[in-house]
Amino acid sequence: MHELPLTCKVVVLAFNMLHTVDNPLKVIKRIHELLKHDGLFISSTPCLADKRSLLVSLQMYLVTILSKIGVIPIAIRRYKSAHIDELITTESFQLVESEQIYKGASSYFIVVKKQ
Repeated sequence: MHELPLTCKVVVLAFNMLHTVDNPLKVIKRIHELLKHDGLFISSTPCLADKRSLLVSLQMYLVTILSKIGVIPIAIRRYKSAHIDELITTESFQLVESEQIYKGASSYFIVVKKQ
């Protein structure tokens, strides 16, 4: 485990939202703009394309149906942790730490620092 710098001036948190925004790359670019040098971006994203339980699979099936008929107005992206790595490392971020936790579905936690 890495020690997080205590002198960090700005931290941006994004919990359980990158898989729901219309343009996640645009969001990542904006976060990059907002952060100062050595600022941290900390994210947790459900990785619904990775391993998941039968219950979570059934829930995703229901969400898909509800999205198609307009009950749920947002698209839910089904990322793998590798997709999150690719999305976030498109800007000049340095990986500080990441961890994938499985509790019915994979949640991917990542901490990156602006170069």
